[in-house]
Amino acid sequence: MSKVNTLISATLACFLAVAMTATGAADMSSGNASSRANLQLTPEQQQKFNQLSDNSGKISKKQAKADPALSKAFHHYDTNHDGYIEPSEFAAFEAAQGNPEESNQNGQSNQ
Repeated sequence: MSKVNTLISATLACFLAVAMTATGAADMSSGNASSRANLQLTPEQQQKFNQLSDNSGKISKKQAKADPALSKAFHHYDTNHDGYIEPSEFAAFEAAQGNPEESNQNGQSNQ
């Protein structure tokens, strides 16, 4: 009987570990998206955004080519997948330029 109890306990422990990992990953993913939505552009970043977007309020893939790092990471920062980088998405990109860990994950250099 103790072998059965041990097997049941081990199975439950594995199930709980998988469930907690999946829940934690979902929480972290949604937390990352919401924190990106709260980012604000500095006046310098706003000026750069306006130049890249031709003052249209969003940056197309074609416009992003003027900034090689943004062009390379466009798909990563276009979080709503509408084919444009909006101000909050651009703020996340700009924030990552100062964050080596995030920049390296997206294949960008910090320089």
